[in-house]
Amino acid sequence: MSGYQEFSKALMSIVRKQIKRDGITQEDLSLKMEVSLATMKRWLNGDGVTLQNLGRICDFLGLSLSEIASQIDENNIKSFNYTDKQEAFFAKNQACFAFFDYLLKGYTPQRTQSKFNLSVAKIRIFLSELEKIGLIEWLPNDKAKLLVKGEPVWKQGGPLAQKYKPQIWNDFIDGKSNVNSSFYLHDYSQDDLRRIKIKITELVELIKAANKKSSISSQRSDSYGIFFCLRKFRWNLDQYLK
Repeated sequence: MSGYQEFSKALMSIVRKQIKRDGITQEDLSLKMEVSLATMKRWLNGDGVTLQNLGRICDFLGLSLSEIASQIDENNIKSFNYTDKQEAFFAKNQACFAFFDYLLKGYTPQRTQSKFNLSVAKIRIFLSELEKIGLIEWLPNDKAKLLVKGEPVWKQGGPLAQKYKPQIWNDFIDGKSNVNSSFYLHDYSQDDLRRIKIKITELVELIKAANKKSSISSQRSDSYGIFFCLRKFRWNLDQYLK
């Protein structure tokens, strides 16, 4: 199941609850959308519903896609963990790791090959290695069937975290393009600290909703990193006086 299909099923589950609360029948909705009852039943199950039709249904219910997306439980978004063998392999084989990342994004092997001007032989090496470690099934005509679903989760302190997290952190924090980054060390009253925590919580919810919305949107999106850290901390120069 693709990321869009998985997400649309989660969205339509919320839509079904909404129309039930509003006393709207599937027949009512099919008439409003000018489709057959059978088609509407498929759509409400998350099968074959396009982003445009999702938007039409939301408009009829007086909701926005982002509002519905924000109601999706984080636990409903699938994830998987790499095995120790898979993490160790990817830590040593960065090109294959990158290739698999594009498979997770929905790229076909041929599309990735064209994007990076790779040889057929190289693509087949990647497919062979990924099949050996149990992440794909290598199909005829150099197609690939994913054997995992959702977002990958790295093991804390595992090979991937040790290999890539320092690089990610340095690129993100020390990057010359961080024009919107700010770092503060201040003293705060309990009242101000409470307000700051509320604002951070609100912003986190907005970020989550935006991320979910981008999963179903056909509009171009760019990858950004966001980092929050609010904890007691005091830096001083006392050590230099001792």
